[in-house]
Amino acid sequence: RSTLFPYTTLFRSPYRGKNYGLVQGKDGLVHRVLPGSYMGQNDGRVVGVASTRISILEIVPDGVGGYIERPASLALTE
Repeated sequence: RSTLFPYTTLFRSPYRGKNYGLVQGKDGLVHRVLPGSYMGQNDGRVVGVASTRISILEIVPDGVGGYIERPASLALTE
């Protein structure tokens, strides 16, 4: 289970013109995430920030000694 969860709504970054989300960790710290950011326990790479969710690709064990990428997402809240 991820140690991060969505904190608030989608924003558009004025200096880069890209969407970003704010994500709050269990420690209470809030982080800005953009596509390419990494987050969570499974080395999740943010692949998209949409109006309703943050899309992530996690790297998880495949059960036979290797690793696979698994899609995941976090729903954005208002």
